[in-house]
Amino acid sequence: MKLYSVLTYNFNNYEIMREPKEIDPDCEYIYVTDNENLKSNIWKIIVDHSLDGLSPFEKTFRVRYNLFNYATTQVCICLDGSIQINKSLRKLYNDFIKSECELGINVHPERERIDAEYLTWIRYRNYPVAKAHACMSFMESHGYNFDYKGLYQATFRIVKNTQKNIEIDHTVFNILKMVGQDSIERLDQTIYSFVLNMCRDEIKPKVFPMSQQVMQSEFLTWNLHKTNTPIPFNKCCIKDDGWVYCNPIKLYKLYLDYTEDTSKIKKYNDEKAIISLTSWKKRIDSVYYTINSLYNQCPGYHIVLVLSEDEFPQKEKELPENLKTLLYNGYFELLWVKENTYSFKKILPTMNKYPNVPIITADDGCVYYRNYADILYDLWEKEKDHIVSFNGFNRLGITSGGGGSGILFPPGCFKDYKLTQAIIDTKHDDYYYGCLAKQRNIEWIIINEKPRSINFIDITPPANDSESISKDFYINNYEKENNICKTILNELV
Repeated sequence: MKLYSVLTYNFNNYEIMREPKEIDPDCEYIYVTDNENLKSNIWKIIVDHSLDGLSPFEKTFRVRYNLFNYATTQVCICLDGSIQINKSLRKLYNDFIKSECELGINVHPERERIDAEYLTWIRYRNYPVAKAHACMSFMESHGYNFDYKGLYQATFRIVKNTQKNIEIDHTVFNILKMVGQDSIERLDQTIYSFVLNMCRDEIKPKVFPMSQQVMQSEFLTWNLHKTNTPIPFNKCCIKDDGWVYCNPIKLYKLYLDYTEDTSKIKKYNDEKAIISLTSWKKRIDSVYYTINSLYNQCPGYHIVLVLSEDEFPQKEKELPENLKTLLYNGYFELLWVKENTYSFKKILPTMNKYPNVPIITADDGCVYYRNYADILYDLWEKEKDHIVSFNGFNRLGITSGGGGSGILFPPGCFKDYKLTQAIIDTKHDDYYYGCLAKQRNIEWIIINEKPRSINFIDITPPANDSESISKDFYINNYEKENNICKTILNELV
């Protein structure tokens, strides 16, 4: 007998099948679908013919709100089909059981009220105004106060097989059918939130409130529809609290256990290549998601994050918990340097420590969605004296790479480099690497692809509205970049 179930669903081939990357032998994995041709070595495929003839939404909701028609255990983790399982969810199950809660819900990371959710769907998802009015009128007729705070997502839940949860789910499904009239209502999380919030105190289940971080962690990845592209990191993931039953509640986040035992730090030998990046105070809370995407998309690479003691004088004590959980995972290394040389510490300290290994750059302002490191590495193996980059610029006859697209630097290519304060003050490490390469007669291979759309998604909002930038901006910026290169070249003499 298994301890718990993980259940997902996919109807009308709405999603691609996502095989779990790591399994728990004590978990049953259930995949409910209407496609009899699907095969899996992990998922138990269930084709429920009682759903034949229904719309994809009704099939989805009949499964989502009747989990124990399929799960044989007493606890079921229900995941939307767009969620990829990266690691065993045993820790999540254990933490839920320890909490003695009956229901685990994902608290909405951005909004607290049901009416705000309807307004957002109207504005950005073409949701019909009349439908929103009908749903809210139904709630209002049953005494609902829209000042009540408590909005939950239906994408991810943990449900115990209790009478309370069964009654709640059946009520939600029946209301979806009622307010949907001709077809089932599509927006179920508002109805689900309404039913939970309206439960009498003696019926309300004890809730295990989860942060959005759970779906954007090392354990789970929430992907864009029918792709393996992660949904861009939501900065609200780092919120510590939310609203449940109109009360502020601390949110659960899913982290790997870590230890302060420094003897467990991995010794890195015979590396294929290293991915190196840096970060700073304003991005330190989100760099975990960059590293997690690198781990998932570029398996087998040693990832080094370079931080400055000048900026974090208490070192690990100043880092967020999610980042500290990575410290002893084997693939990740935190490299401390004394002086804060800003972006210039992205790769140089890593090159100093690992002079015999190719170094690949990553940017802390994005999440990666394909194995760009292998593409760079495979090209470099054919031309081992070259720098390989997805992105190229030419200033004063000097080739440079830039942005988060990725650059591979050959082993030891910048040995005995010169880095002065005047160079640091330019704030342009990319042009500095170009000047160093020019000085050493190292040639570049530029991959002929559009660089800013192939490897990553930005998680840092742009500083400027690109549509408002004039032609003069580009002319002046070009001259400025030429002057930066001149400054760096003069300092390198």
